[in-house]
Amino acid sequence: MKINPLSIVVSGMLVVSFATTLPACSHAAETATVSNFANPDVLEGHDGLPPSPLSPYRYGPPAITLDDMGNALEEHAATLSFFDGRYYMYAEKWACGKVVTSGKVNAATVAHSGGQCGLAAYSSSDLMHWHPESISNPAGVEGNPSKPHVLWSAPLQKYVLWFKAGSNFAPTGGLYYALADSPKGPWTQAHVAQGDHLGHDFDIALAPDGSAWIASDPFSGQYDPHSKGKPLWDVWVQKLRPDLTGTSDVPGTQKQVMKAADFEALGFFEHDGRWYLTGGPTCGNCAVPISYVSAKMPTGDWMNEQDESGDALRTGTVIAPDGCTGQNKGAMVLPSSGGPIVMTAVWGYRTNPHSRVANGHVVHGDNSQALSSTYWFPLSFDGQKHIRPLACQAQVRIPLAGMAGAVSVPSTKQADCRIRTQTVLEQDWGNAGPKGHSFAVPVFQKVDDGLLATSGGTALDGALDLEARFTDGTVIHRAFGADQVAWSPDSIRFSVPGEGVKTLSRLTFSTQATNGCYGVLAQPAVGHGRYSTLSSGEVHLAPQAEMVVLSR
Repeated sequence: MKINPLSIVVSGMLVVSFATTLPACSHAAETATVSNFANPDVLEGHDGLPPSPLSPYRYGPPAITLDDMGNALEEHAATLSFFDGRYYMYAEKWACGKVVTSGKVNAATVAHSGGQCGLAAYSSSDLMHWHPESISNPAGVEGNPSKPHVLWSAPLQKYVLWFKAGSNFAPTGGLYYALADSPKGPWTQAHVAQGDHLGHDFDIALAPDGSAWIASDPFSGQYDPHSKGKPLWDVWVQKLRPDLTGTSDVPGTQKQVMKAADFEALGFFEHDGRWYLTGGPTCGNCAVPISYVSAKMPTGDWMNEQDESGDALRTGTVIAPDGCTGQNKGAMVLPSSGGPIVMTAVWGYRTNPHSRVANGHVVHGDNSQALSSTYWFPLSFDGQKHIRPLACQAQVRIPLAGMAGAVSVPSTKQADCRIRTQTVLEQDWGNAGPKGHSFAVPVFQKVDDGLLATSGGTALDGALDLEARFTDGTVIHRAFGADQVAWSPDSIRFSVPGEGVKTLSRLTFSTQATNGCYGVLAQPAVGHGRYSTLSSGEVHLAPQAEMVVLSR
């Protein structure tokens, strides 16, 4: 199992956040409050991460969640499961600096890692406070594992991890499985999932009788004649074997839903006696509409709300015209005290002014997606079992499986990447800063898209410099090399001399890097401090913002 070296540093350290929760009292939670977007935007659009003008943040910048070790919860292609009274999230971990250029992985080696870090597992009692459980790279596959799904196999008495690896254009053989005794892992060597049509995107759903079914969209071998180079997909639904290691060979357990369709990024689930497939048009790292089709049974007649079915079924009924500024990535059925709920996952890709554009639309997002987020939306249904349109809420309330005990709702955090050669970023608390003997600040780095080809890789060419001032006059200087800073917010740490507790007065970040920016996290201000940048002698204030700093 490969461990992210940036996470090893923090293992065994209990981190208590300073001013990272809303000032509401703790209470026993029956619902979770989850932030999708930072709305209101406390930085008022001045975060050093402008989106493409063709793909604005209609609902606010992406929100970022921290785990209980002070590092960003990496929700890339994330799925949710519920085992033994606890929620689990499985996702791709990109903090090592995975870079995508025109859809191809650039595996350029950087100082401490290259490419994707692996598959991350987190657990939570309330969907708001998460603990990192493991990072794994199952052996036996070519390329990076992606799109993880975990299920329990009763015949094997094992947890089964399904994931994708390899080419998007293989007709089958692109999906794998590995086994574990715990939902946390560690996972065995991977094996190719046996069966036909197992490639590209996929999702797995459970039927009321306990059987499992898989939806997939392997390459059809055809391209859209009206859009150069755009692949079309065959959408299949198939029953899995009882042990969940491949598809069933029982006749009548396969159904081709669409042929050579512009429909991918599948979500698949059963709800109230009906089956649903969600998806949308082909697009890499960009926002596209989300639509759905449904059927009375997995192998039945699939149709949209216009009653198109069979060979006439080419697309679904739209429930989010702008994809909530993201792309559909799956659907999960979770238990709650009021019955099963369906969560849809939307991957909110980052864009920037240099993003590739064709025919007036962004067709490829920011080349580094380590700062991207997953947006979670509970689905609702009308009396005809149609999915209601998504509202794209900045915050959603999700019914839990049971009481979660005394909890507080985490504050909404957002990225600020304005630490550059000519720009200093500072938080001044006066005499009312965090208290502790050690401190941690979630930081990240990002190479400018326009410089990726010329900067010699995906790492910044200068260190991140920190100056910490305390109320007793103590001053600490630290320099963190690019090899010590992740591509998604991970905490860097510093301690005060001696054994005593000190109060932070001011924290200042600067750099001499010339090929990008370093960043921190900002949250709604709860004190009377000052959050600002100094650029070319001019001070820019963000009066509603406060830097996220952790202390113990």
